[in-house]
Amino acid sequence: METFKPMDIRKAVSVKPLPLDFVFGSLKAGSIAGIVAPGATGKSIFALQILSAVSSGYDTTGVLKTKNIGKCIYISGEDTPDVLNQRLYALAQNQPEHATELFIENAQIIPTSGSVINILDSSWQDFLISHATGCRLMIIDTLRRFFTGDENDSGVMTRVVQALEHVAVQTGCAILFLHHTSKAALTAGSGEQGASRGSSAITDNIRWQANLAVMSEPEAEKRGVANEDRKSFVKFTVSKSNYGAPIEAWLRRSEGGILTPAVVPEKATKKSDRKENRDVGC
Repeated sequence: METFKPMDIRKAVSVKPLPLDFVFGSLKAGSIAGIVAPGATGKSIFALQILSAVSSGYDTTGVLKTKNIGKCIYISGEDTPDVLNQRLYALAQNQPEHATELFIENAQIIPTSGSVINILDSSWQDFLISHATGCRLMIIDTLRRFFTGDENDSGVMTRVVQALEHVAVQTGCAILFLHHTSKAALTAGSGEQGASRGSSAITDNIRWQANLAVMSEPEAEKRGVANEDRKSFVKFTVSKSNYGAPIEAWLRRSEGGILTPAVVPEKATKKSDRKENRDVGC
């Protein structure tokens, strides 16, 4: 059985603590986080953009404020090297050369497509620990590819998050996994905490969650975006943030699928419409 060291409460209440260390935004170092999105939303390319931002300090999205760069690792359980090559080339076209050089120096990408990985197995936990050691961020794409249990079982999913926490505690590395939305959330276009597929234990047990969602038809109508263009716009929402304020921003797909900052104001209401609304309310 493990032994645990009690905190020194006297020291805690009398010595001003150091500021929390954030990898980017409000994602704290050594914590577990998730990005939840439907398939084909752009979460994998967005994950590569996060990898580049943390390893180089250059943010192509406008939503990934990074203070301290460092080593990062991306483990891709879905995409093969040829697909990753396409995305990396597109990413490099959207950032300056010095940022790409830092990205090359500090980032590592490991494709594992075709392998059966189970992080509930101690040998796979050791694998993750060995690669997370010395890193500020590890990205796992996607969570479903890294365990073999039932994702609707709250006990299983709690143990999965605990296994990731074990890796994070041992290494000090933040771990960010990608995960799909539920069918209900997909239909609703939800960017809420509960949008993740499977047990709610996934979201309940992590400290930070962001959602990506393609612009819905009502959103497009409200913002004056043509229906044929709306899928080019993706909403980024930090739906759970234990150490900072939630945020929301619009991104737009550029060449190669890269997500870049977008300004999508609401359509101005016509004066005649406003007068009509006032008359109805009388």
